[in-house]
Parts: sequence; C-alpha cells; structure tokens
Amino acid sequence: MSLSEIITLPSLRKKLEDAGYQSLEEIKKESVYDLTQELQLTKEEVKSLIKISDKETKLKRTFGELLTAEKEYSISTSSKSFDKLLGDGVPPFKITEVCGESGSGKSQICMQLAVNVQLPKEEGGANGECIYIDTESSFESSRIVSMASKYDVEKILKGIHLFRVHDHAELMALIRQLPDILKEYPNTRLIVIDSIAYHFRLNTLDSRTRSIILDYIAQSLIEVAHINTLAVIVSNHVTTDGMDMTWTPSLGSSWGYWCAKRLFVSRKREFRYGYLYKSVENAGSRPVQFCIRVTTNYLCTALHVCIWGFNSLRAFFLSFFRMRVSLIQKKMN
Repeated sequence: MSLSEIITLPSLRKKLEDAGYQSLEEIKKESVYDLTQELQLTKEEVKSLIKISDKETKLKRTFGELLTAEKEYSISTSSKSFDKLLGDGVPPFKITEVCGESGSGKSQICMQLAVNVQLPKEEGGANGECIYIDTESSFESSRIVSMASKYDVEKILKGIHLFRVHDHAELMALIRQLPDILKEYPNTRLIVIDSIAYHFRLNTLDSRTRSIILDYIAQSLIEVAHINTLAVIVSNHVTTDGMDMTWTPSLGSSWGYWCAKRLFVSRKREFRYGYLYKSVENAGSRPVQFCIRVTTNYLCTALHVCIWGFNSLRAFFLSFFRMRVSLIQKKMN
C-alpha cells in the first residue's frame, strides 16, 4: 500500500517520501523513536505516524459490550475501600496510575494486583495472568509468595511474566513487542509497569523527545488493552509543583491525559493515605481519603473511609508537607 493512500498529513508524507520510504511495510520495520529523530517530526506528525503504523486493527464494541467486559474483567485491589474509590476495582481498556513518594505503597499495590488478577471472579480476580514490567528492580518474589500464601503459590508465580528493562530504549522496544508477547501469553489480563517515570527522570532526554516517547507508549498500551481486553496499571513518581510546593505526579500534564484514573498515595508511619487525583468518569465527585495498612502479607480490606470536601483534603496534605519541610529545616540549622 503506497504512502499517498494511507497518509493524509502532507508534511509527514513528504518527509517519509524524501527519506526513501515508499510503503507501510517499510515504515513498520522502523521504530517510531528512530523515525522521529531521523526525520525531525513534529508532535502532530508523530501522532499521525503512530496511528498508521499500528500493526493491529482496533476492535469495535458496543457500549453495552464494553460495560459487560469492564464488570467481568475489573481486578480487585484486596481493599474494599480502594475498589470503591476506583468504581469496581482496576478496570480493563484503560491506564490506571498510582503515584506517590518512595515507600508510599505503589509497588505493594502493583504486586497485589499481579496476584489478584489470577483469582476467580468471585474472589475479585479475572482468571488471567500478568505481564509485569519492572524498571526499578523493585519486584520481590518473596513478597508475592507472602501475598499468595493461601493459594497455590507455584501457580501464582508462573502466572506472573516478569520483564526487567534498564533504560527508556528497552522500555520502548518491549512495548513495541507487546502484541507478539501477548500471543505467547494469551490469557494475560493485566499489564503492570513499575514505574513509568524511573528511566525518564534519570535520562537527559529533552522534553519534546520525552513527550513523543510517552505518547507512543500510552497509545500502544491503550491499543493492546482494547484488543486483548486487559487492564493496565502503572506507578509514577511525584514532584513539587509551583510556588506552594505541593506534590504532583511526574512526567507532566501530557502524560496525565492518557490516564483514565490517577490515585495519589502517601505514607505516615505504617499507614498509607490517598485520594483520587483524577477520574474521567467521576470528574465532579468529591475526593475520598482512605488508609491502606500494609501487613507482612497483604493489603488490609477492613478500612475506614471518610469523604472530605476538596479544600479540607488539600489543606490536610499541605499541612502535612509543611510539617515535613519544617523538620528538615530544623535539622539543617
């Protein structure tokens, strides 16, 4: 198929033709990142390139079919309060993000979901398997063994397909191979990336290149999630935002647009606190403050939930942050 038949954006078609590309098959052999660098593509051109270079055809579903699949394949977090916050657990077809400081419980949640996805529906699972992409070497099989102690531990471990990536290039390559990997593991119902931000914060990529790579990763994840009826959960770091020094998810707003739900978690002693930072389904709802107490084995399910107004919740986290800053300043003095 010639480029003039499939590319509607004139500037992209000209750059590809000038570089010697004559067919869609030739484009598919190259990575989006390499083409972006080689041809100096704009963001609009990259988005158009991603759409035409997709290897799979998107599945068409009715609204009723989507709702039925979402109910059947949502995955429990083992916390009734957390599940209620998300609607009915972690949903398929979308990217759900858990962000927070180091030690706030992000990896714990990811690993718990890797176990839970393998459980039967009546226990909050999806009777599936998990592809676990570990970017920080934080995956610990001993924690999985502890979480799965009341199940068939060997079977649970075999149902988690672990991939470790060491830089952003490896992550991109793995995302590109997901359609083929999912053919090898067709029962996959969950993809975990822990964390999405790690290599992008360490690497000195300029903001434009980083944005292009993240757009490609996000669109590819949503594509495979729809084709294979699976959920995607990613953990993310936090950074300070603006003059008031409040915590906000890393990677900027462009990455945040791809996430259907964003959960913000923090830690105080042995308890974890969090709230719904963003939800496309509940944009007008009030934030929920909840606590996850992590034992040596699993996330507690008996949790107390209270609904706060937005100003009260924001004031709580601001006061908590200012207290920490004050303690640091005292130590420095």
